[in-house]
Amino acid sequence: EAAASRRSFTDLSWSGAGANLNKTACKVHVLGAIRGFVKSIVLAKKTPLQDILRLVTLWFKYVEDPEVEPHLRKGFDKTPLSAWLEVVPQILPRLRSPHERLRRTILEVLRRVAREYPQAVVFPLTVAAKSTVGQMAQSALELLEGMKEDDNEQLVKQSAMVSEELIRISILWHEMWDKGLREASRFYHTESDPKGMVEALRPLHEQLNAVEPTTMREISFQQAFKRDLQQAWTCIQRFEETGSKTDTEEAWKYYIKVFKKIGEQAEGLSHLDLRGVSPKLLNARNLELAVPGT
Repeated sequence: EAAASRRSFTDLSWSGAGANLNKTACKVHVLGAIRGFVKSIVLAKKTPLQDILRLVTLWFKYVEDPEVEPHLRKGFDKTPLSAWLEVVPQILPRLRSPHERLRRTILEVLRRVAREYPQAVVFPLTVAAKSTVGQMAQSALELLEGMKEDDNEQLVKQSAMVSEELIRISILWHEMWDKGLREASRFYHTESDPKGMVEALRPLHEQLNAVEPTTMREISFQQAFKRDLQQAWTCIQRFEETGSKTDTEEAWKYYIKVFKKIGEQAEGLSHLDLRGVSPKLLNARNLELAVPGT
């Protein structure tokens, strides 16, 4: 039956997902493929990745069909939860889908997986919860709240902490400003686009003013550069009111000064001391959370 399901899947693929088949024949192929892939996954000693990926493809494409959805749900109920662990990276991004029925079935599958294998999904969900796509972040937060209610509150908190600290380490404030100033300089000096320059600088200054430094590295950055950067931003704000190039030129005197100092510090940096960049990770002991990716 698994071989027959693959033939049905191939027929659908080569026919433009049913474009050259009449509606009834197309549905016969879809339902046959679903049954065959589910049976293959259930009977396999080891999850057949190819079959679970093909089942996921049919899921994403046909879940909105009211005649197909019940067969998908029935198949999901039979499919071992361990099989879904292989395709969590493929499923999670679809939480941003505009199709409510697809999002609902994804949430149902992920809830079941999270109850049985919380370690496998907690970190991907924590990352998804930081998404700039509102629907995806909201769905991920909903799943994390459900995990807390299932006695995994400590695991969820630890995952959030590790995620925050890994992000903190992945791009330090020095690196963030180095990259941001390069981009702003390109807008201003190369493309003669002062508006683009301001928009490149704005989030950096908003973060500098809103986020309290929590590590020695961040504290040293503020002590070394905050005053000059605030002076520069005052000039930029004045430019937004007056449109005077004199203000932007004055701002860049401060920015260039900061940029050069950051470059000098980066040249002498060969490694990162965890005490300086993330004392929380340094002091983390006996976590319930497994190392992400293992």
